[in-house]
Amino acid sequence: MPVEITNFTGMKLVLIPPGEFLMGSPESEQDTEVDEYQHRVRITKPFYLSVYEVTQSEYERVMGENPSWFSSGGSGSGKEKVSDLDTSRFPVERVNWQNAVEFCRKLSELPEERAGGRIYRLPTEAEWEYACRAGTTTPFHFGSELNGSQTNCDGTRPYGTSTEGPQLGRTTTVGSYAANAFGLYDMHGNVSFTN
Repeated sequence: MPVEITNFTGMKLVLIPPGEFLMGSPESEQDTEVDEYQHRVRITKPFYLSVYEVTQSEYERVMGENPSWFSSGGSGSGKEKVSDLDTSRFPVERVNWQNAVEFCRKLSELPEERAGGRIYRLPTEAEWEYACRAGTTTPFHFGSELNGSQTNCDGTRPYGTSTEGPQLGRTTTVGSYAANAFGLYDMHGNVSFTN
């Protein structure tokens, strides 16, 4: 299996090797819920994961629309925060789980992807956390502190430190912050997931 592939839309994916890790958080970690306690998980098969979040241009190329709030060509009220920026490499947002599943299905059905034998899906929670941690045991792949200097997040609400950091108040170009050891960007911050 190739270590890295680039698909028809230009998405770069890296091969995540199998391995074992402690999934969840220690009971002593700040804000840990009972259902998040650590337990050992084994990832038995390698899988590919996109190096970056799905961009607005990639999503639009597959789905024919861009629902993003922070899009210079969009209709969301976040448009004024990015009106002078090229948001094609910003992450797509305002996408729910069903939209993400449909994106994977449609991407898999593209003739170019079928010819390459590629079938896309969302990672499991265990696969995502394993890929995010990339061998680390700290709350974040970059350490124990979060304040907006390491990733695009609300730096006025630091974690593990009292030092506040920047807050953009919007998304930004994918890959703007350091990658983890697997070469994955924006595993923390930029776009958040809500149910």
